[in-house]
Amino acid sequence: MTILQRIAQETKVRDERLRLETVKALRNALAQILPGQVVYVFGSLIQPYRFRQASDVDVAFADLPPGLSIYRVQAELEEALKRSVDVLLLPETRFRQTIENEGGQWTS
Repeated sequence: MTILQRIAQETKVRDERLRLETVKALRNALAQILPGQVVYVFGSLIQPYRFRQASDVDVAFADLPPGLSIYRVQAELEEALKRSVDVLLLPETRFRQTIENEGGQWTS
């Protein structure tokens, strides 16, 4: 194995570990912020070996509880995860079908 191949392999392993840690942190944050809420997680976070240090986290909700804005959810998730989070409402996005079909559906 060449030095470049070794570095590439180490980076791949490190990034996958980061993805799994971020999944765990997101599950914990969602359980605290929105317990019992259905959430769709999509993008690189649910794709093994695609998540990177600079990756954001993509989540979508069918709706949010009254009094809780999309901006507050985004801010609380970003604070908990220490990374950028994109929050979408399914009824308001043209990507709804793709997110529902290809995203991971979680219950927080």
